[in-house]
Amino acid sequence: MSARLPRAGACLALALGLAACHTPEPTAATPDPNLQERAGVRVLLRSDLPVGPAEQALRQLETLELLLDARLPFLALPGKPQALSYVIADPGRFELYAREFDVATQAGAFVAPGGVLFVRYRAEEQGPFGPPYVLEPPSRPEAAGALRRRLVLRYGPGLPRTWIEEGLALAFADLAARELGEEALAAPRLRQRLLDAYLPLFLGGPPALVDTLTRPYDPRAIDRRRVGAEAVAWACVRYLLADAEGTALLGRALEAWSREASPPEADLRALAARERDFERSLQREALEGLIDQLRAAPSAVDRWEAAAALRLLSNLDIEVDRDPEQLPARIARARQLLDEDPGPLRFLDSFAPQLARARAARSQFAALDTVTQRVRKEFERRTAGYGHPAVEHARGRLRAAVQWAIEHPPPTDAASETDAEDDTETDTPR
Repeated sequence: MSARLPRAGACLALALGLAACHTPEPTAATPDPNLQERAGVRVLLRSDLPVGPAEQALRQLETLELLLDARLPFLALPGKPQALSYVIADPGRFELYAREFDVATQAGAFVAPGGVLFVRYRAEEQGPFGPPYVLEPPSRPEAAGALRRRLVLRYGPGLPRTWIEEGLALAFADLAARELGEEALAAPRLRQRLLDAYLPLFLGGPPALVDTLTRPYDPRAIDRRRVGAEAVAWACVRYLLADAEGTALLGRALEAWSREASPPEADLRALAARERDFERSLQREALEGLIDQLRAAPSAVDRWEAAAALRLLSNLDIEVDRDPEQLPARIARARQLLDEDPGPLRFLDSFAPQLARARAARSQFAALDTVTQRVRKEFERRTAGYGHPAVEHARGRLRAAVQWAIEHPPPTDAASETDAEDDTETDTPR
């Protein structure tokens, strides 16, 4: 496994004040002489770090390789070859490598031809406290790079970018954070990502498992990305990785993409059969995350946002501003209510009787108008004052979502989850 770096060595020599004519072009066989080399069981490391941090970087890379083997068996490589990795602390040196391979110089990590991983080492993110303002675990770029390298080595450099890979990168970064002791840093982002994944589905998005595994990735689809497509892909992959059958489905889907083929029909049927279970699982985790946010919210704004999301998802009003000393009791009561009945999986499930009558109506157009008016009224009540990209996206396509729901009756178990007795309004908070 080698990566030729035809110009980076000379640039680095000039940048460091060395005589370029005396410095051989660095390759895997004749590496940059300014980098120290260390060999582990699965990783060959070249780095400008001092001894202690370099040993730590090697251990971390070894952990990622072992984690890939254990948790993503469909990416296993015959013979378990040693992976060549560069961990670079000097910003100028890393940027020269990035330019050499036409990669954004701000990248945290990237994979060069031949499966060589380059990682930018940021000293401020290391140590017991990590970075001062954490949006993601510090190991995320490295974990995503290790995953991409394994995908390239397993399926070849021609593997197209897919929503599966987008979801895998986030899911594997979560696994790595847990394994590397960064789980506490990842927890706040985990709660937000659960909500970002569930809201688009709750508000009328297409069934996600089949869509994620079969839809081509389009970097120009800004609207799709804006309303949480990465989070939905992450949730799908995370759900499938939880059991052996789902893990195998992921592997076969990637294999199909590598051959520019469609997944087997049997796999598509298996995915479709698991859609409702996936949504139940995601609903449960999203609601639990919101309850946790209410308990541990660092500010009143965070508590208010969590309460507003709960009102939308479960028609549950929690007064977070009145009698603060009673808030823990109100949160406990809300948790009890959600355990007993988390509410419908999707917003339009609440309108099952009206949708059923609309399907049988003589005038479909008039019925669509009537149901849409009811849906819009309840939607505006539940979302009052609450801003989220998925909410704004759904507001503009409520009529289309109602029409789709009329034309596509839900599975029989969905009807049992809703109150189908009459045509009463649903605007009474519980």
